[in-house]
Amino acid sequence: MPGMTFVELVKSLRGWSKTTTVDGVQLVSPEPNAGVIHVHEKVPLRPVTAIVAELARTEWGAREAPVLGPATLFVTLEGEHAVALVVKATGRDGETLERAVAYIVGDEYGVLVEGSSGPEHAEMLCRRVRGITEYYFLALGETRRRRYEYDPPRGWLALPRAHAVRWYHPEHPRTGAMMQVFDARPTEINPAEAEDRMLFLDNTSFVRNEPPNPPQSFQTPMGVVGNIVRSEGQKSGVPVTLLDAWLTDGRYGYSVQLEARSAEVDALIPTLVAVVDSVRPVPVSRARVSGTSLIHWAE
Repeated sequence: MPGMTFVELVKSLRGWSKTTTVDGVQLVSPEPNAGVIHVHEKVPLRPVTAIVAELARTEWGAREAPVLGPATLFVTLEGEHAVALVVKATGRDGETLERAVAYIVGDEYGVLVEGSSGPEHAEMLCRRVRGITEYYFLALGETRRRRYEYDPPRGWLALPRAHAVRWYHPEHPRTGAMMQVFDARPTEINPAEAEDRMLFLDNTSFVRNEPPNPPQSFQTPMGVVGNIVRSEGQKSGVPVTLLDAWLTDGRYGYSVQLEARSAEVDALIPTLVAVVDSVRPVPVSRARVSGTSLIHWAE
């Protein structure tokens, strides 16, 4: 789904009427059949397939599950992850329903943009929906804890926690191994950030027997540098090894920890390495512009 520049988007929506709704805003084209676009704010985080299926049933009047077209993944101006796609469904009277849909993934919620038009305006509608999404003001701030992309350990079981995901070995608890992938954190540390690390990042249930080994430096295939520290200790009287990998791209730090029984840890190192190597840095925001560059928007 192609996008457009901000100037093109503003010109494209000139003359459209705007109405606030319970959860966002509705835009209607002055030209018949040229398009209606709905923006839904604070949509709970779920798979896009589930979000679209509910929308088709409750808002579009679809009588069966919608068919999702190829998805286009992109990053918004603010550096948030988003997806755009075309969805088709069958209405209650057998008519074909086609919608342009895009979704921005936030921290606790997302924003859904969806629109419809006549067939002759479908391509431009897709560009408008993509454009609104790309320049959307989610306003979560660039400097914050951030989720990021990585390849999860294959077959391991996920348990979301506050600001992290715990991955348990497929044979847990027989194989006592757990990997934690923490949210990315800004590299600039202040007292508030230091306290937060103490509360949510430091491992206090692991009792070290001795000082940790010297850090081993590395660089991932994606160019992210870091180091890994190995510590020997115990947990509830059982010998346990902690492998703590810390990566940075200069803006954010990424922490991945593997905790396993000492007798089992060496066999699990390749799994840790695969996860660490797959870390994709947080996207860079492109939203820094001067106020004078937006004068044309107000005219």
